This record gives sequence, structure tokens and C-alpha cells, in this order.
Amino acid sequence: MTRSAPGTSPACSNGADPAGRLARANTLGAFTVAADGDWEGLPRRDELHLLAAALGTTIR
Repeated sequence: MTRSAPGTSPACSNGADPAGRLARANTLGAFTVAADGDWEGLPRRDELHLLAAALGTTIR
């Protein structure tokens, strides 16, 4: 059984290169550790860009 970091498989199916897959996994990890629980902090695909927002950006 092959295991991969969360987000790398969906990123792979979207045609991302290895660096893109690792960036996606890193983003998912950052969202996850900022929330209580295990899956509750996982972002939806349309929220992935939020972590790249400039410091001080208001997101509503």
C-alpha cells in the first residue's frame, strides 16, 4: 500500500508537478494544524489560495 501526503493525490490528478503537489500538501497541513480535530481544518479546493494572501489581507 502506497501512502502519500494529503493533497498530493488530488494535485497529481490535476496535473501538478512534484513541487506543486508538495506545495498543495504543505498548504493543507497549514490549514489543518490551525484547527481543532483532524479533518475539520481541511480547506475546500476554492480556499487553498487563502494561505498565499499577503499579510494583513482582509478575507471575508
